[in-house]
Amino acid sequence: MGIGNKKGRVAAGSIIILISNKDGIIIDCEEMKGRTVFSRFNKVNKYIGMSIYSMKIFYEKNKKYKKSAILKAILSIDQQLIN
Repeated sequence: MGIGNKKGRVAAGSIIILISNKDGIIIDCEEMKGRTVFSRFNKVNKYIGMSIYSMKIFYEKNKKYKKSAILKAILSIDQQLIN
């Protein structure tokens, strides 16, 4: 399981929870975006079935995603799979 967050000052913040199996394939993903306490987690199907290794390469190469919540969650899972 990997959790990533991105704080937003003007724009809405984001929290992502990724769950992968031992092979690094994402089996579940939920995201919460918003600025208020009324924000709720929503299931994100576009990442399910993807490999964290290919996602890591993609998100690290794009400067736009350097501080993104998804990259933090991917790096968290990668660190756990190494150990």
